Parts: sequence; C-alpha cells; structure tokens
Amino acid sequence: MTANIIHPRAVTIALYCRFTELTPMAETCSYCSQAKKRGELFCSRHDTDMTKYKSGVFIIESKDIQECDNHITRLALNVNFSGPQTYWVGDREFVVKPGNFLLINEGQYFRTKLKSDQPNLTATFAFEVGLAAKMMNSADALSYNSENEVPPDFIERTYPLPPKMEQLMKGLVAQQDSNSTFLDSQLNTLLSMWLEMNETTRQEILSIDKVKVATRKEIYKRLHWAKEYIQNHFHEDITVEQVANHACLSPFHFKHLYKSYFKTTPYQEVIQLRLNEARTLLSKEMRVTDVCRSIGWKDSSSFIRLFKKTFNTTPLTFQLQQRD
Repeated sequence: MTANIIHPRAVTIALYCRFTELTPMAETCSYCSQAKKRGELFCSRHDTDMTKYKSGVFIIESKDIQECDNHITRLALNVNFSGPQTYWVGDREFVVKPGNFLLINEGQYFRTKLKSDQPNLTATFAFEVGLAAKMMNSADALSYNSENEVPPDFIERTYPLPPKMEQLMKGLVAQQDSNSTFLDSQLNTLLSMWLEMNETTRQEILSIDKVKVATRKEIYKRLHWAKEYIQNHFHEDITVEQVANHACLSPFHFKHLYKSYFKTTPYQEVIQLRLNEARTLLSKEMRVTDVCRSIGWKDSSSFIRLFKKTFNTTPLTFQLQQRD
C-alpha cells in the first residue's frame, strides 16, 4: 500500500458574514453571489474565525454554476435535488446526484460546478463549529480515543440520502419562517440524523479485518474513493490499474481488498452499473445501439446476450414491456 494521502486543510483567509434572511450572498464571490440563505453562512475571503457563527442553509437554484475558487467550509452536508453536481474536496472528485449527499469536514476546502439544461436546486447545510461534538455524549466521545474505536472525524464521501433526511432538507430549503430558534432546532435534528448514520459507518469500518483502527479507516476511505470513481466513470473504458491508482493502492491489494469488502470485483461492479443504466435508458425509448454507446459497450451482440442472461429477457422485449 502506498503512503497515506492527507487532504491539506485550507490555510487561505476566509470571510464569514452574517446575512439578512433570503438576501443574495457576497457579491464579491461569483459562487456565493448566486445564493440565498437561511441562518448564518460565510464566503471565504476575509475572516478566519468561524466559531462565532450559527448553523445555516446555503441555497442555489441555477442551470449553470461556474467552477468556483476554493472555499473553506464548516462541517457540511451538500445535496442537489436535481443533479448531478461535481465537487472537488481536497484532491478528490465527487458527484452529488438526487438520492445522495456529500459530507465535507470542517476546515476542508472545496470547489464545485454545475451545468444543466434545467434549473437545479442545490443546498448546503453547514453546522456551527463544535456542534457535532456537543451532540455526542461524553461516553461516546471518550470511546473514540480508544484503539478499538473510530476517531471522531467523519469520512468525506457521498452517502445514500434517507427519505426522512431528504424530507427535512427540502423543508429547510422551502421554509419561509424567519424564526431562528425553529431553524436551529431543525438543523440540530438534521445533524442528529447524520450522527446516527455515522454510527453505521463506524461499524462498517470496524468490520474490516485489520489490527489498527487507523488502518481500517484508511482502507475504508480508499475503497470508497474507488467505488465512487467507478460509479462516476463506469461508462468509460477504465481499467483496474486506473481505479487502483485513484485509490492509492497497488492493483493486487486493491482487487483483494475490494472483493473482500464489497463482495464483488471492480469488473463485476462496472458491468452491473452498465446493465442498470441500460435498463434506465431502454425505458426512455433509446435504441439498443445508442444504449450500448452511452454505457461504453462496444459490441451490441455481446450486450444483448449478457442482458438476457442477467434479466431473463432481451433488451427489446424489456423495452416493449415498459410501454404496457
């Protein structure tokens, strides 16, 4: 395994501003100038003290978000209800789509961009510094310092968005009440939901068969880097070596660890993603040859054979069934 990759924490100067309810944010920043907000938010320009600001919601509805400069963030959950939207966190690329959300840790820097034919509703839920730690009870906080537990910093990756969390997020975006106490209460509830989800992540990390917890956590991170890379590039002609390199692992260790943890090989993951995407495209009346091209499949005959073997029906029959 190669040396650990440490995300550099941003050292640029940051501007943290208080804003009037639903007014445009700092016009000096092309990214933030598009946004509306609820609560207290910031734009990374002048002030380094983020500790004096309460939680808030950052909202943009747009077809086009030009790639912004690096911004520093507090602990934040990022969603796009229309999607997809690309983020770069440290030196990693993530794609936020409907049905998932991206967690970014406090003090991390990010960039983002969006290009779509239709307006996208995107939101960032940023939390008061130290709030997550306050909401963990003291017993749990102490256990994080043990060699048998996972450290308290969270894994930066996209996570499935549970329906209850999505409903709360949409309610916060649509909320018209300027009552800050109610807003804080709702944001605290959202953070509590995340902390409950993170307990599942902790157990997943601990299930990895390694002696040191730090090693388990590093493997978990790298495997999810690889999985997200596959999910975002499965329609391309990617190789195991490329994905292993993205995960900062040797191909040999990568294939072994991936199969051990996800119970499937990287190749099988690509094939399943392509077949699932093919069903989606076929249901939209796309021709089989065009479907093959879209999912990166070079030979339509082999695609038809595999589709029938996997789903017990041909692509054309499947397409006809969707019309009924």
